[in-house]
Amino acid sequence: MMNLLFQRIHDYHRLVWLTIIPFLCCWMNGYAQSNTTEVQLNQQLKTCTAKTGYDPKNPGMVNERELAPTEESYLLCAYARIRSEIIPKSSVPDDYRHLIEQYKQMTRDIAHGNSTRSERADRARQMLDTIAAKEQAHASASASSQQAGQASAPGAKHAGESELSKFSNESVRQILALPPPTVR
Repeated sequence: MMNLLFQRIHDYHRLVWLTIIPFLCCWMNGYAQSNTTEVQLNQQLKTCTAKTGYDPKNPGMVNERELAPTEESYLLCAYARIRSEIIPKSSVPDDYRHLIEQYKQMTRDIAHGNSTRSERADRARQMLDTIAAKEQAHASASASSQQAGQASAPGAKHAGESELSKFSNESVRQILALPPPTVR
């Protein structure tokens, strides 16, 4: 029975990665720059996997209430990628910082047996859905402002903000091995 559960968890993680990767292609100040950024991020994540030995695409047989042996090390590396590649480009950087802190706490809860991997994934997915909605609202407001010929507020993002936000959100989903956003 446990082997079947572990196999289903393994299959779930494999399915998650097969569905997330196609969503990562986007425009960011032109396709070439976007593609370069995506390639760089993927390479950095491969570096995290090589350094730690943990592959979120293939976590192995891990119980719902425990972490893989080097998962925490991988996540520290992944958080650094979010801080360096995603947060500086986001219209809601504090929300991503909060996500990281919450994800760390949820990871500690799993390590102590107080939560499950599925609960962590569900909560992170909810948080990312909220972030995506906020980023879309910022992009829409910016686009409306530009169409009306009004000057953007200081620090506001400009053309391509919606695509950049989509890239940021989908990249974090990839980093944390989460499925794509829910369709409403």
